[in-house]
Amino acid sequence: VRLLRFTIKRAAGMVFIKEEIEYIENYIAIEKMRYEERFQIFYELSENVSDCQIPGFLLQPLVENSLLHGLDMTKSDAKIWIRIKTEEKDGTGYLLLEEEDNGVGMTEEMCRKLLKNEPEIKKKGFSSIGISIVNRRLEEIYGTGYHMDVVSRPDMGTKISLWLPMDIVMEVSEL
Repeated sequence: VRLLRFTIKRAAGMVFIKEEIEYIENYIAIEKMRYEERFQIFYELSENVSDCQIPGFLLQPLVENSLLHGLDMTKSDAKIWIRIKTEEKDGTGYLLLEEEDNGVGMTEEMCRKLLKNEPEIKKKGFSSIGISIVNRRLEEIYGTGYHMDVVSRPDMGTKISLWLPMDIVMEVSEL
């Protein structure tokens, strides 16, 4: 019920990070029933980020992609990490959101296609289009100050990093 309420009320607009995390936790509760507790998720949030606002449904597609394409559910050590913190890079402050898994990983070519919004069809009826949609949405909202990094190695896992310019995050949060 909480998952549906969030979807109806907040999905199209901005949400506090603490609300996005609560949504992920509710989504994960459902997925753990589906996958019979065969994976774990860990959250690492800096103290100062809970009240920052981000577009709703930002992290869920990344987590869903890990569950559908990244993790090998036949192994007992399937893990996902969500990390959110502030970071400085090249003299600019960013809100850094990372989603990482220890799954099957991808080749450099697959990573390149994701970043160029050319999702790869992996399973019947499923694609990694969620990552492309997140990338496009963030480019529209944050412009050239935003960027996404995808680091992956076959059999080692994947880490997706979303770099949101802090000055714009704060402007949006103040609206």
